[in-house]
Amino acid sequence: MTYSCTGECNTCSVDHSQDNITTNRGHGISYSPKVREYVFKTDFLNRDEQMNQILVENIDERIYTGQWGSAACGDIVNIWVKLDSNYNTILDAKYLSTGCWGSLSSSAYGCEKIIGKELFDLNLQQLTLDIINELDLPQIKKHCSVFIGNCLEQIRNQVSNKINSIL
Repeated sequence: MTYSCTGECNTCSVDHSQDNITTNRGHGISYSPKVREYVFKTDFLNRDEQMNQILVENIDERIYTGQWGSAACGDIVNIWVKLDSNYNTILDAKYLSTGCWGSLSSSAYGCEKIIGKELFDLNLQQLTLDIINELDLPQIKKHCSVFIGNCLEQIRNQVSNKINSIL
């Protein structure tokens, strides 16, 4: 399997000509077996196919979304969560990542961990540490572990605003 860099991002100095299964999509970084496990559990679908499988906000008022990342580095994550009728328990979580293996695996693992949890009781710092420790992310990719927490913080704000508007 070959992942090649287009060279358009100008963010790294890695020789991307190597054919190596652990090469990141675009940045030649070696990852742990746990990262590869989560990446390969993720269906590599094109964006249109992924968009058909995500939770749609306008169909259910209990679905909220957050987005975090940078177009400059290519790591952008969207998280959708479906909450219970009390707007607290996370019933389902989906993600769309346009980024690297670190971003994909962090999003997949994070979504798996938050289902069934209380939105406002989640310790987002602990979630970040769990992602880093479980996936053994390389130092240069530890920033990928904070994406889901930042998305969840946005979702918390949206839900708080919704609850306050109801009261």
